[in-house]
This record gives sequence, structure tokens and C-alpha cells, in this order.
Amino acid sequence: MQRRVLLVFGIGLATGFAAWYLMPDAVISRRRDIDEGVYLMVARLLNRGYSSSTFFFDQFWLFPRILAQVFRWFGDSLIVARLTVLGFSLVGLIGMALLSYQLGARWAAPAAIFLGAVEPIYLRQSREVTADVPSAACLTLSLVSLLAFQKRGRRLWLAVSGASAGASLIIKPLAIGFAIAFVVFLFIHRARREANRLRVDAADLTIDLLVFLAAATITVAPFVDLLHPIDEYRRTIGFHLAERNWLAPTAIDRWRALLGFTRRNIPWLALAAVGVVVLRPLTVAGSLLLAGELISVAILLQLPPWLNHYTLLIPVLIVLSVVAL
Repeated sequence: MQRRVLLVFGIGLATGFAAWYLMPDAVISRRRDIDEGVYLMVARLLNRGYSSSTFFFDQFWLFPRILAQVFRWFGDSLIVARLTVLGFSLVGLIGMALLSYQLGARWAAPAAIFLGAVEPIYLRQSREVTADVPSAACLTLSLVSLLAFQKRGRRLWLAVSGASAGASLIIKPLAIGFAIAFVVFLFIHRARREANRLRVDAADLTIDLLVFLAAATITVAPFVDLLHPIDEYRRTIGFHLAERNWLAPTAIDRWRALLGFTRRNIPWLALAAVGVVVLRPLTVAGSLLLAGELISVAILLQLPPWLNHYTLLIPVLIVLSVVAL
């Protein structure tokens, strides 16, 4: 009990530091992003009663609708929108600490909040109204809930994980790499080796998948036009694939963002490499994180070299760094 109290105290103290550290530039950013203006204008249109069918927007609608609702509660302003993203950022940092704790970094878990708050890309994206940090925060909560399900076996945690994963995907579909890893994780969780043969509890696995997918679908459905799936695909996926072909036609063009991410994260990458070594032989949870990270890198290398997309990789990077500590 005393250890848990100290952990909660450490996480609270680290969260207070993160809020203070991320806050100073939250009102007037030194860097203005075109995407930020797009999200703000779409949220303003929704807040003022315009139907989503009256204008074009190349993303799913969950994040703009969250902003529009916050505008209704607290007023339509840049400050309100940026503080909303800051809230998601703090939730994501707490999720990184809990994930570190689940992987065995007990006393060092609050360090995840410090390391995440000062990571250059996460710091910048936490101060701008873009969807990357909210998506990463939801993904982190999904990972925490999935590992809680592995430990406790209660499918309520699996439903929370599915809902959070669905929210992450509908805010920013780049999290699809982790969604693939989640399905493999559930398969391994129900697999047993008996008499040198791999056996899978098909009934439990089927229920697990149904619970996870049902929770994800319930979260996603209100923000997708299920009646016109082809048009929805062209608007949200096909548009960006076409964008890639003329913005970054060669592999070298698409690798620029990964190189930029690497240059900005040399200390974290070095620590994360040590963390992978520390976890050897990799547990199922460690394998899940590493597989999701590597699949996501492969997906990001197929897209235009926007550095903000790599925010998705930061939670696992921070967690592995804390494990090294």
C-alpha cells in the first residue's frame, strides 16, 4: 500500500511538472501550423451549426467534434482549443507512466512523465491544435487497458482497450499498426503449448475479439459515413495516398521524417535500445509494444514526411527508456 501511495504521489508530482512545463507556450505558439488552422476552422463551423456535408474535410470527425463541444462549453477561442490538446497530452503522459509500471519499471514509472514532457516532438505537438497527441494519448490508454486485461482477465478492460483503440484510429488512422499487433496479442494470450503442440482456446479467443471489436466499432461508428463507404474512403484515405504520390514520390523523400525523428531523439533511442535488452527474453507485453512500434514505422515510411506523424511512436519510446532506467 505504501508503495502505491508513493507511486501515485510521484505520478501526481510529475504530472504537475509536465503541466507547468507544457503550459508556458500554450497560449501563443512560436510556431504556427497550417493544419492547426484547418482543425480550428472545421471545429468553428461545426460549433456554428454547419453540417459536415456542406464542406470538405480530409479527416474523420471525432477530433473536430470534440473541439466543437469544448467551444460550446468554454467559448470559441484558440486558447481553449490548445488547452484541450494539453489535457490530452497530460492524459497520455500518465498513461506512459502506468504502462512503464506494468512492464516492471515500478519505482521509475513517474520518470515517463518527465521524459515525455521534454521530448521535442511531443512537446511541440502538445502546444498545437492537431490530432497527433490526442491519437497517441488514446493509443496509450488502449495499451494500458490491454495489459490490465492480460493480468486480471476481466473483459471490461478489453472493452476499454477496444474503445480507446477505436478512438485513436478515428482521430488519426496511423495507429492501425498497433491495432494489428493487438489482434496478434489476443491470439497469443489464448494460446497454450501442450505436448509440444500449440493449442488455442477458440471460444475464449472469439469472445475476446468480439468484445474488443464491438467496443471499437461502437466508438467509431458515429463518426464514419457507413452509408457511403467508398466516398468515405476516398475522402479520408485515398486523398492522402494521392497526396503522397505528388508530395513524396520517392522512398528517399519519405525517409526524411524518420531521419528527423532520429536526430531529435538520440538520447531516448539509446535508452530505448537498452530497455529492449533489459526486457530480454521479451515478454508477450514487450513483444506487443515492439511489434506495434515497428509496424507503425513501416506504415509511416509509406506516407509524406511529416514529422508530426511520428508522435505516434513516442509513448513506446518513452516506456522503453524508463525500463532502461
